[in-house]
Parts: sequence; C-alpha cells; structure tokens
Amino acid sequence: MKIKIEFLAQAKLAAGCSSISVDLAPGSTVAAAVDAATSQKDALRELLLTADGKIHPWVLVAVGRQSLSDPNHHVLTADVTLRLMPPISGG
Repeated sequence: MKIKIEFLAQAKLAAGCSSISVDLAPGSTVAAAVDAATSQKDALRELLLTADGKIHPWVLVAVGRQSLSDPNHHVLTADVTLRLMPPISGG
C-alpha cells in the first residue's frame, strides 16, 4: 500500500523535501512508515526516532486530520497522508 508522508518544521529540513511516498505492506504501523522514510536519512532518523526505532514522544503525528496519541502502534490504511512535526523551539 502507498502512504504519503509530509514533513513539517525541522523534519522538512532534515528530509530535504516536504513529502515522500513509501510502499508498505498492508497492516503496517506509523512506526514502520517512519522507519522506511528515514532509512537513508540519518539526520531525519535521529530527529524522529529513538534508538530502539520508536517515534519520539515529542513528535506530533497526524494521519489525515486526526492527531495520534500513540502513533507507534497505529495501523495505517492505503492512500492516507501521514504528517510529522517535531517540536518547534525558539527563544
């Protein structure tokens, strides 16, 4: 199944693009999608994932227009858009 992933804020800079599409097996989770999207981009992987491959708790994750409180275990369906936004800081 095809999933569109949109990167926001620092994730967009680390990815070098605003969005990508990934092909996943049916029943894949958000964590699997993020793992696939970051496999070739170390800076993006470090920004979004913990050392054990889970999405950092401070990353805002939405599927479509729905924000997820537990994105690591959320099962995706085909043709959805996944949005990833790490925290924005400033002073």
